[in-house]
Amino acid sequence: MKKTNVLKRILCICVIAVTLLALTSCNVGDMKDKDSAITVVKVKSNIEAGKQLTADMFETVKVPETAVPLNAIRDVRKIEGKYNTQAFYAGEYVFMGKLSESDPAKKNAIDYESNFVVTEKIDVKGDISDALQQLIDKNPGKTFEFPDGEYVLSKPVKVPADPAKAVSLRLSDFAVIKAADSWSSSEAMFCLSAGTIPEGSELVNTFYLTGGLFDGNGKATAISVENGENLLISGVDFKNVVTAIDVKGGIVDVENCDVIGAGSGSVALKVAGEYSTYTNVRVSNADAAVNVSGNNNLFKSVYATYENKANQLCAFVDTSSMGNNYDMCTSENFATGFSVGTGTSTYSGCYVKWESTSITKQVAFLSTGKFNSVIRTSRVDFDFANCGGAYLADTTEGGAGQILWPMIGGVSNMADTSYTSYLKGTAAVFR
Repeated sequence: MKKTNVLKRILCICVIAVTLLALTSCNVGDMKDKDSAITVVKVKSNIEAGKQLTADMFETVKVPETAVPLNAIRDVRKIEGKYNTQAFYAGEYVFMGKLSESDPAKKNAIDYESNFVVTEKIDVKGDISDALQQLIDKNPGKTFEFPDGEYVLSKPVKVPADPAKAVSLRLSDFAVIKAADSWSSSEAMFCLSAGTIPEGSELVNTFYLTGGLFDGNGKATAISVENGENLLISGVDFKNVVTAIDVKGGIVDVENCDVIGAGSGSVALKVAGEYSTYTNVRVSNADAAVNVSGNNNLFKSVYATYENKANQLCAFVDTSSMGNNYDMCTSENFATGFSVGTGTSTYSGCYVKWESTSITKQVAFLSTGKFNSVIRTSRVDFDFANCGGAYLADTTEGGAGQILWPMIGGVSNMADTSYTSYLKGTAAVFR
């Protein structure tokens, strides 16, 4: 019996030992699997963004699999020939999200500094409409230079909205683009961003028109903008134009322009587009400086004066649904300074004045619906007694607008005090 018990104990010990040995072997195997080394690609030394990558810029190293981030590239052949969209630093792993098949610099830019002098390419005597259009169509990405001189157009010239076909236009100080006596088109002399941008285009539409003078000859709109974004119109003068700039769509920045309209029926800036800026624009001899139906535009330092002091016109007409922003804009000798739509526009530091006894009702701000805008620190100078003056002519009561710290000159000439219903703060009254 004793021998049997001893044998049973020995047998149990052997079974336990074998089991422990098996378990230990499994754990070791698992540890070996977890700590097994794999090959992965790392950056040898710092690489600036936008470089075409070659195999010698990288090294393949073996590291524990548990230390390798998910999706790190393991084969250098997947990198070779591509471009890095971000800077690479020595020792870091490489991921497909930081690589591009094409050069990012060329993908998002066109060389618009490649100048192209118009007078060296076409005969500029007489009507140049067709010749200039062909030149633009055949030379995308160029900057067209117009030296001093007169360039006559009998029909619209169109600059495509497609960034791959667009051009920039640079006019010298005494270059004049003039509508021919035979002009009959309702389109603009220069139609910028004309047509559509191809779906999926990755190019950035960045181009400009600067300098020179557009003479509408009392017949033509000078410039229209139809599409695109990042368009700059700078330092351009206009005279005898039906409309100086007609923004039908897209995003544009207009700055440092002088406009002399064609008189009755003319408008300096006609704006249906959104999110654009209009800065330092002086307007005369136009029925309106601004007629805007688009939203979220900024008009800054737009100065409008009218020599016909018997007019019943409005300098700034806003029919937008959401509103726009006006900063330090001035109306001089218009019957109404600002026509305020039902949107929530802001008017900051604006000025309305008259030097006329012929305007029988002088209105600074005319609300054509419920007044929902904000007028801030804006000054009005009424000119004479019995002028029917109104800081705000409110045609529909019950709006949520505000008038903050107005400045009113000639207050004794003011017949309409509707503004007090929206007054916040104290009005500065003088003269």
